[in-house]
Amino acid sequence: MKSKAITTLRIFTAFLLLLCCMLRAFGQESRLYMPVEIQRAYENGTRSYDGKPGSNYWQNRADYTIEVEIVPSDRMIVGSEEVVYHNLSPHSISTLVVRLYHDVNKRGAVRQYPSDARDLTEGVELYGLSINGRLCDLENQQKVKRGGTNIKFILEEPLEPGEDLVFRTSWRQEIPTHDTRVGSYDSTTFFIGYWYPQISVCDDIFGWDEFNHDILNEYYNGPASFNVSVTAPEGYLVWGTGTLMNADEVYPSDILEKYNALRSSKEVIALVSHDDVKRGIDTPRSSWQFEAGEVSDFAFFLSDHFAWDATSLSVDGRKVLVSTVHPPDTAIDYAANVLLSRDAMRYFSEDVPGLAYPFEAFTTVIADGWGMEFPMMAHNSSPGPHVTIHEMLHSYFPMYVHTNETRWSWMDEGSVSFLQQFAIMKLFPGEQDIDHLFNKMGRGIQTGFLSDLPLMVPSVYLNDNNYGQASYSKPAFIFALIMEYLGDELFLNCYREFIARWAGKSPTPYDLFYTFEDISGQDLHWIWKPWFFDFGYADVKIESFSEGMLTVSMVGNQPMPLVIDVENHDGTSRTLYESVGIWSDGRREYLVSIPEHAEVKRMVVNRDIPDADRSNNTYPTAF
Repeated sequence: MKSKAITTLRIFTAFLLLLCCMLRAFGQESRLYMPVEIQRAYENGTRSYDGKPGSNYWQNRADYTIEVEIVPSDRMIVGSEEVVYHNLSPHSISTLVVRLYHDVNKRGAVRQYPSDARDLTEGVELYGLSINGRLCDLENQQKVKRGGTNIKFILEEPLEPGEDLVFRTSWRQEIPTHDTRVGSYDSTTFFIGYWYPQISVCDDIFGWDEFNHDILNEYYNGPASFNVSVTAPEGYLVWGTGTLMNADEVYPSDILEKYNALRSSKEVIALVSHDDVKRGIDTPRSSWQFEAGEVSDFAFFLSDHFAWDATSLSVDGRKVLVSTVHPPDTAIDYAANVLLSRDAMRYFSEDVPGLAYPFEAFTTVIADGWGMEFPMMAHNSSPGPHVTIHEMLHSYFPMYVHTNETRWSWMDEGSVSFLQQFAIMKLFPGEQDIDHLFNKMGRGIQTGFLSDLPLMVPSVYLNDNNYGQASYSKPAFIFALIMEYLGDELFLNCYREFIARWAGKSPTPYDLFYTFEDISGQDLHWIWKPWFFDFGYADVKIESFSEGMLTVSMVGNQPMPLVIDVENHDGTSRTLYESVGIWSDGRREYLVSIPEHAEVKRMVVNRDIPDADRSNNTYPTAF
């Protein structure tokens, strides 16, 4: 009878799992709240409940040809572009949305950070703008609507599925002096990002992305290619996204010789040394030609007095150029930053996340300011290891996997903040052991306060009071929790598969959730729901300690592991762990067996990880 009962139970369990899969397959996800727009994507087959892109998944793309000149004396960008926009969707498109990022510096613009008075302008000056060869009257408010940092055009004729649209314009705009992400760092040094009229993303869920750039929130971009010509004055060097196509024309012979040697060298080469900077860079007024395919954005940096160290790394049979561009300051060993970048890239490619670095180069620019990442480039405020590793990891999110940072910044910043810890612990021995990563990541997180909103609240509705925790530390901690539950190998298998499935595509959090469940074979809604969707907090409480059994209850709704620090009467101490999985079955109370309980003097539960009320975490109680 017992055997028969077990068989019946197994059949019933299998039936329930099958029923759950069927309900999800028919768009009846009942475990997690799903907004109407995302429900429709599953109904339309562009997304799949196994976490893969659906059979009807689509995304439009754009091909940019840009000519731009930088005029340092006026801090001015003067450019012209032609964009071929490809409608690869099954829908007719009747409008075109173009981003004008620098309109964030217009007087009266809404922004999360104040602009320096010197940077307040009238915004981007457009002229000669045409769509499919037809000039646009920018004053015609029936056809052209400009507001925030977007300009929206009502098309004369709908863009049908499979058709292309040609957008042309010329423009001028000032380079900011005090932007928190990009701009001028001195009178002849400029990091140029958020700089060209960019066709917004039209996707399978929300249609056109019309969120405004507010400086705090970063971006959501789709696949594109770039052919960019940057004209710079004599004496300048230019670094940019992609491959420099005319190195033999723009580099002086001494730099060109060292540049060509990089492909076969494993050493760090000073292409432009401190002494070279003192003598002056011998370049003519030139147009620097860059090409980049299958990237989401383009940025560049130029200066007449920055040094340049570089090396190369073989990645998946390709030679990747690894560079650091920096002030001519002999007090800091910037060559060490190049070696760190190369070692980090190797670690990313071979260990964690364990997928080959996907681009042909990476340049770290070290200059004053906050910093910002772009495809194959990053502006770092310092040569420190944490920021160097963090910004390079953005090559995977959002540059390779095009996560939507304006809606869910935690998908890229949280992922990168979590993954960088692996590289730090690998490259800098002595850091905390990987087994206790969730303990390390949990320090400093504030839980249960009014500003502690569910992570599924779109990032654009956050502000500087809660953006940092919601985007960086809290999601990184949750990833560490999930890894602690699944184990390192299974967790990383899930993460690698998510990256592989969504490379070059635009996932939502649901695609991440479902991929983890698909690969792990587990229903993880008991983590997803309280930590991502629900208001609440983490809080455990010691209920009692009797005859060696410690009773702990989960007072809050966000499950946590139990980290029990035990102090003995003889002065020795030990730490006991219980996985977050103890709460997976819905229980609210758990009994922990404490070995050698007669020796116990004091116990503290979850001393260093989030807990809303620590007054009840100690035995004997401190109150």
